[in-house]
Amino acid sequence: MYEVGQYQGQPFMAMAYIDGQSLWDRVTEAPLPPLEASRLMKQVAEAIQFAHSHGIIHRDLKPQNILLTWDGQPKVTDFGLAKKQTGDSSLTSTGQILGTPSYMPPEQVSGNNATVGPLSDVYSLGATLYCLLTGRPPFQAATALDTLLQVIHQEPVAPRQLNPAIPKDLETICLKCLQKDPARRYASAAAFAEDLRRSLNGEMISASQPRLVDHLRFALQHNRDDIELAAWARILWWFHWLVPLTEATVWSFRTFGMPNFHACAFGTRAGEFTVMAGILWHYRAEWWPPRTASARHMLSQWIAFILGCHLAVYVAVVVHLLSGSSGPMYLFDVYPTFAILSGVLWFTPGSNFWGYCYAFGAAFFGLAAILPFTQDIEPLMFGCLWSVCLWATARRLERLVQLDLQTAKMLRHQEVNP
Repeated sequence: MYEVGQYQGQPFMAMAYIDGQSLWDRVTEAPLPPLEASRLMKQVAEAIQFAHSHGIIHRDLKPQNILLTWDGQPKVTDFGLAKKQTGDSSLTSTGQILGTPSYMPPEQVSGNNATVGPLSDVYSLGATLYCLLTGRPPFQAATALDTLLQVIHQEPVAPRQLNPAIPKDLETICLKCLQKDPARRYASAAAFAEDLRRSLNGEMISASQPRLVDHLRFALQHNRDDIELAAWARILWWFHWLVPLTEATVWSFRTFGMPNFHACAFGTRAGEFTVMAGILWHYRAEWWPPRTASARHMLSQWIAFILGCHLAVYVAVVVHLLSGSSGPMYLFDVYPTFAILSGVLWFTPGSNFWGYCYAFGAAFFGLAAILPFTQDIEPLMFGCLWSVCLWATARRLERLVQLDLQTAKMLRHQEVNP
């Protein structure tokens, strides 16, 4: 800024004239070559580090706000949402969403601007680099709200899946900036610029390739379509209590020598399914008809699981009759099969719902191996594990609903930059 003053009673500001185009204008033509994108973002990161060293956080970094001079030098512009790290600001109150959804970090989306700091700009630098390399921002949906929900709940598609010409090191640098947890990003814009310099010079970057434990953590934390199934939260809360109660009842019948044990056990199970049907009917408006492909897929899995459990009991009865055994069938013999079917039911959604479903499925597979040696308490172990899995899933879905309602409420009270 060169001058601020008044001319004939009108205020004016005189700023540098940039005679080129913005990075957004460049990237709409085609993604930038990796070397050019690295060179430009290294200079931008150094400029942002200079701002950070003076206590200024930009909060709205994106290709549209980076202009190019006639000779291709980048200039960071539009500090309209910038805040000072010390002192009060009218743009720092909690509950305001400030910035551009596709380039905002999760902590900025939450509206708690007290937590927004230099590492938030590091995220936006990575989002801008992502756009330069792939031709699109890491998150982009039809509405601002849907984009914000993607920022909170989803992981970005790996840049090399969109543009195989991107070097592996550059993809690693970009994804490190886009970590949801600020502590897992680069410690500063300077560190980001330094890794870009190393990449340009063919040196080893500081951002390491993901280790096995990182892949495991990503697999567990991965979530994709879980928000589409949020309506199931209340249903799962009810199931969380019903399943262990049923299994405990079946166990008590056997343990305390209930006459006609099998008839009582089958009657209890029939009562469980009847209550489940009543719960589903009561909340039918929330899940029927399934509104998304994910919901239809999940519903078909549950139907297949219930049919599989009934088939397992039928097969066990037939085998018992064909064996010619004179003694009564031991109902607990089918629990390992129930556990295997439960493991399949939980493990399958791990890729398109929530990564922790992998852990739930693996737990049921492990339980299936243990149950033959603990027949006296099979129903209790089976029911407790189901209760834990249902509780964890319902709790997650309920939190997603609360977070999305909070985000939508904030959006209704303010405008978000397009």
